[in-house]
Amino acid sequence: MTIVEPSYVEDMFALFCIVVVSLFGFISNGLSLHITITNSHFRNAYGTLCTAILLCNIQTMAVILIWGAVVLLTHSRELSSPTSSIALIPGCLANVSLYGAVIVNLLITMNRYCALAYPLKYHNFWSIPKARRAGIIAYLLGFLPCLPNIFGPCTPIFNAKLNYCWTYSDTTCGQFNSVFDVIIVTSSSVIMGCINFATFIKIRNHYKVGLKVII
Repeated sequence: MTIVEPSYVEDMFALFCIVVVSLFGFISNGLSLHITITNSHFRNAYGTLCTAILLCNIQTMAVILIWGAVVLLTHSRELSSPTSSIALIPGCLANVSLYGAVIVNLLITMNRYCALAYPLKYHNFWSIPKARRAGIIAYLLGFLPCLPNIFGPCTPIFNAKLNYCWTYSDTTCGQFNSVFDVIIVTSSSVIMGCINFATFIKIRNHYKVGLKVII
């Protein structure tokens, strides 16, 4: 099968799309970050976790934008090659913030449930320093999938020659990380869905109790 490399026009259109999407992402996440930092209602553990996830989002978008622009403007085959150590670094950084965002999302879900289920003991579970430590640990855990790079190319590569997507290398560890991505994101989504449903039940029960008291 012959692979036809994209033309200069296709590269520039792909870059334009990346810039536009990244710009919207920076604006929305930047405004949200400004609110969580300056608004007094977010000066708590919940606000700290929200700040952490916004920073992870901004890092992911920055990596995608900067590296995508470098690869598309230089037209370098090496920068899209899994054999290049330089090409592996952006994928690792994007993975770190991605996994960090997933874990912090899970922590935010747990934080909401604790606030409703254990209001009197909430501060024993959550505080600003504890939330900061949890956010830092969640971010550092994102480096774990990068460790297999010691044995081979395992992080996502920006493939400008084929489909402008970030894909894992066709190696054993690359395939493992690809499956690991699906498992982590899927399992985290299921867990968050269950906790959010339990939180919804708590809110509904509190609402019913409030109505009975009023009546």
